[in-house]
Amino acid sequence: MSSSSSKPASQPPPPSTSTGSLFPSEVLLYSTSSSPTQVGSIGVTSLSSPSSTSPLLSFKGASDPAPHSIDLIPSSTSPANAGLGGLVLQLERSKAILNVYSWQRDHPILRIVLPQRLSSLSLSPGGQYCCAASQDGRIFLWELSTGILLSSFDAHYRPITVIRWSSDASCLVTASQDARILVWSLAGLLHPSQQSSSSITSSSNNPTPYCTLSDHNLPVTDLCLGSGDFPNSLTIWSSSLDGSVKMWDVRTRSLVSTFLFPRPIQCLSLDPTERFFFASSSPPSSSSSSTSSHRIYRVDLFRKTDIPVPPPTSTLTSGGYQHPRSQSRTMTTTTTTAVWQARGGGEQGQVERFSEEDEDEEGGGGGRRKRAEEDEDEDESRERRRLGGWIKMDQAITSLCLSQSSTQLCVGTSGGLLHLIDVSTSQILKTVNLTGNSKSNGGPSTNAVTNLRTLSRPRDLLVLSEMVGSNPSSNTNLLPIRPISNFGREIQTESSGLEHHRFPTRIQAEEGEEDQDPLLDFIDPILSNLSARNQPLPSPLPPSSFIQTSPPPSKGHEEIKTKRSLEEEVENLRSQLNRAKKVNDEIWKTLVRKTTNQSVSSSTS
Repeated sequence: MSSSSSKPASQPPPPSTSTGSLFPSEVLLYSTSSSPTQVGSIGVTSLSSPSSTSPLLSFKGASDPAPHSIDLIPSSTSPANAGLGGLVLQLERSKAILNVYSWQRDHPILRIVLPQRLSSLSLSPGGQYCCAASQDGRIFLWELSTGILLSSFDAHYRPITVIRWSSDASCLVTASQDARILVWSLAGLLHPSQQSSSSITSSSNNPTPYCTLSDHNLPVTDLCLGSGDFPNSLTIWSSSLDGSVKMWDVRTRSLVSTFLFPRPIQCLSLDPTERFFFASSSPPSSSSSSTSSHRIYRVDLFRKTDIPVPPPTSTLTSGGYQHPRSQSRTMTTTTTTAVWQARGGGEQGQVERFSEEDEDEEGGGGGRRKRAEEDEDEDESRERRRLGGWIKMDQAITSLCLSQSSTQLCVGTSGGLLHLIDVSTSQILKTVNLTGNSKSNGGPSTNAVTNLRTLSRPRDLLVLSEMVGSNPSSNTNLLPIRPISNFGREIQTESSGLEHHRFPTRIQAEEGEEDQDPLLDFIDPILSNLSARNQPLPSPLPPSSFIQTSPPPSKGHEEIKTKRSLEEEVENLRSQLNRAKKVNDEIWKTLVRKTTNQSVSSSTS
């Protein structure tokens, strides 16, 4: 037998057992501002190996993105609508223009002209609504698929700094430089009776906010919303230039706790499970700007505390049993147990202060902390470091973002640097210059990182290598681009047919209705009324009916369309008549001129 026949047949390699191959990779959407020497940028890079020189995708046409001026819609792979591609929306800082990007292209698929220059932007979690705000405190609410302007009103007295949606898209929260936080119910904003005027500049009959949260003394800089539903379990976290981070309970419309810092707070990032939050500080105006003035505070919202346990009492006798007349002896022991308690929420409105001495103790590496650790055991000092602290940065912090697993903190600085920090150890894992200019590492740069967002890699994301030298349309991962229309400039009222437009509403199941079909969570308002009155619901609708944005036109809507078409036809006939009159006048003038010339020539002869 030959040696070749003795060799075993080649077999395919075993499948990879890496857990990373089972889940989509995580990417980072970032933006940098413009400077006199370099234009701002918007790009997508891998979170595991970020790079500015070779990003996954770099969007073209970006013009100086401002903070809170970019938002995204992840790609949908729901079987109900066969999947839709995601979008990235960006407001231009100096123009009334909204750039719309897709994960499948590196240039804008649409440029929308806005009613006025807007400063902040936020998209609802389902990608159905777009809310934007202006510098004069006005709010605009559009429906993305149709471009209908649903609401426009004056909400704040000063510029709006940030807008946030709740996780169930039932409310939106706005914060402003007037130190107020307003919570708006989506149902109230969509009610046609509260929009009495179609003028953009009209401020009469403004919608009433669900609640007003006002306890800050200086402008509010950032907002974070918990994962609870509106209004029963929703919590709001706000930061301000007054050096405080406040926690609000929407259900009771009250302040729960306050965390007071020695420096103004600029950015805020909250863990999705609300275990901890990070807050970045800017140097006080009275102190000189130094490398030690820029800090990121970490505050753990739960801490382990020892509480006494009632001592157990036992009565023993020499015979092993208790006799009612026997003289017994009582044995008592004092014990304690460790429990986790909420930090800063002991009493309503409780204030927890973080002074300069606390910074040295809890994470700053000062002399007080060093002396304290000399007297403590290694386990106790490790526990104290884990409960909180702060991280020193060399440049001003302009943006914060946590990874989806809350294991890494992404920090953007005023010099265009991106720092990846391990949450458990507070160590900087990697630093990348997002401006793509290696020379700026040796000197200061003015291209600040203005926005950071983490998300799972979209299925239809086309990297630059796939766009060059290949046909993107041949990619099987492409999804239909989510429909989006040009934004309207006038509010749609009942006279313009808005009463025929349906807005899907989330209905919360009552107690004891656990077996309800999950598709009925998002149902038509007509079905919700039937369900509220315990009337039998109609037969289940096909999935396609749940994504229908508008019903068939009614008779009144047809009359409006017929009236508009007739008016357009009348205008067309008028223009034709005017052109015919001009031609007739020219013919008459020519005829008169010729007749006059002939009469003059005959008289002279």
